[in-house]
Amino acid sequence: MIEPLCIGTAVMTTALVGARVIFTRRRTGKSDGQGAGDWPCRFPFVRELPRQTVLDHQPSFAEMMDYLEEISPFARDPGRTREFQRCYIAFWNRSLERNLAEIEDGDRMGAESYYYEIDGEDPVCSRHLQQRTYASRGEIHAHPEVIPPFHLGCSCRLRRLSYLSSCRLDTSFHPLFISDNPPILPDWRERAEIREHVLMCG
Repeated sequence: MIEPLCIGTAVMTTALVGARVIFTRRRTGKSDGQGAGDWPCRFPFVRELPRQTVLDHQPSFAEMMDYLEEISPFARDPGRTREFQRCYIAFWNRSLERNLAEIEDGDRMGAESYYYEIDGEDPVCSRHLQQRTYASRGEIHAHPEVIPPFHLGCSCRLRRLSYLSSCRLDTSFHPLFISDNPPILPDWRERAEIREHVLMCG
């Protein structure tokens, strides 16, 4: 007959071993399941968003100004061309800040994955991304170029997924990264029209 003390010791040992395994899996991002539904949960999230690194992957102000001057539909009207340049760059900056703020808020809330919300009126992003395409926080950290905006007039938005949503992604979500290589995204020079009241800054 096994003594109660021995049984208690065995149970405690088993619990400790189990807890260690769970802790190790959580720390390394590994799990037994390899299905697509829990794929984002295998990547440890990162709580750092170095803005300068993000900006290094963006076109410079001078590059955008020069290019917008070249393609301005108001070539014979310098005043309207300057307004055209100013509005597109303001739209770009608002989009960038909005998406960075979404990631920073998500970091505070423990979000591990983000999906892309594609505006149906943005034909450029619609050609490159599907609705509900997602990326893990670790992938975004490793590839800051996947943070919108991707092109002039880009209205694509990042939306955070909760931990549980990230671990239960269904087939309506599509991974941005099929391999370790970054996906093909729009060239920043591609332009989508912005709504007239936004374009004219009115």
